[in-house]
Amino acid sequence: MNKRRAALILGFLAMAAVLTAGGAAQTPKPRDYTARLVGHAHIDLSWLWRWEETVHDIAVQTFKGTLAQMEKMKGLTFAQSQAGLYEAIERDYPALFSAIREKIKAGTWIPVGGMWVEPDLNMADGEALARQLLYGKRYFLDKFGVDVKIGWNPDSFGYNANMPQLYRNAGIDAFITQKIGWNAVNVFPHRVFWWEGPDGSRVLSYFPFDYDDREQNNTVRNMAITVRAEIHGTRYVDAQDALRLGARIGDEGDDQ
Repeated sequence: MNKRRAALILGFLAMAAVLTAGGAAQTPKPRDYTARLVGHAHIDLSWLWRWEETVHDIAVQTFKGTLAQMEKMKGLTFAQSQAGLYEAIERDYPALFSAIREKIKAGTWIPVGGMWVEPDLNMADGEALARQLLYGKRYFLDKFGVDVKIGWNPDSFGYNANMPQLYRNAGIDAFITQKIGWNAVNVFPHRVFWWEGPDGSRVLSYFPFDYDDREQNNTVRNMAITVRAEIHGTRYVDAQDALRLGARIGDEGDDQ
């Protein structure tokens, strides 16, 4: 398979935590969890290729392939970010866009991120990031009637300290990323935590175990133990709430 045609699928393995009546965690067992898989295509809009190739090759093949799999596997759920990419598909491939819109109505295709693209979060100033959220959320509302609540930026190498304030002001209260884990010296110690900005705004944040298989040699049980220890004290401590673990299917995601 041509790597630049390959879709990166992020599997988010959802595990329902089992708690005792008093709140103390029991020893996790594999059958204590319910596993669910949500696909995602991490599409770099312009990296080793031009924007035109992103739209007319990578995005089209990714979305057509996803829709085809949805027809084969009823109930397959897929999450996709970046309003600007949806707009390009709407303009150049209206039939494909209509098919995506029907899946969104059915609840099996979920817009996430709330931004126009997945931007760098280091160099952009606050106004630029606010506009990302303004235009992104407006597009998802206008086209699909979806008010995105999940911030989604897995590939930024750093984060503006004011992002919790910007997210909360945009109506987003949760954030998913993972690139900060790429550090061999100052290892970030948490997976699930409240990220608090200078003004006191907070978003519940989750860092998956990466979007490739470097952590996958661990068992589900061991990964569950690692994350479970951090969810106490958050509003998602309820036994039915989901923890997500990243897994890769296919070729290198950044070489799509």
